[in-house]
Amino acid sequence: MSKCAHEHKVFESHLRTALKGITAKTLEIIFDFIVLDLLFQCPAESLGAAIGLEALCYALNYINERGWNKIQWGRKVVDVTADRN
Repeated sequence: MSKCAHEHKVFESHLRTALKGITAKTLEIIFDFIVLDLLFQCPAESLGAAIGLEALCYALNYINERGWNKIQWGRKVVDVTADRN
């Protein structure tokens, strides 16, 4: 007697991938501008600001990816049935 396991694969369209990248970079540009505008008056702290800014960009990218995981547009789910003994 064989057991059937149901699995699925999710495919992402190229347009969805491109829009995810555009939204991530747009968020980074907005926050870069705000942070650099605030820090421009104190160039001695630029190294710390750069490190903090990259950490912020990483966090924004993470939030953007998690947000896109909730959007089903552009995804295709294909059911795959695998026979296992």
